[in-house]
Amino acid sequence: MDCLNRLGYDIEIRVHATHAPVGHLTLIPA
Repeated sequence: MDCLNRLGYDIEIRVHATHAPVGHLTLIPA
């Protein structure tokens, strides 16, 4: 279940990254 939660979170971050440049910085450590 943790894997699914992690995947959903990753997708959400990617979607937000396209709307906000700040999201791109969040993808680096992840």
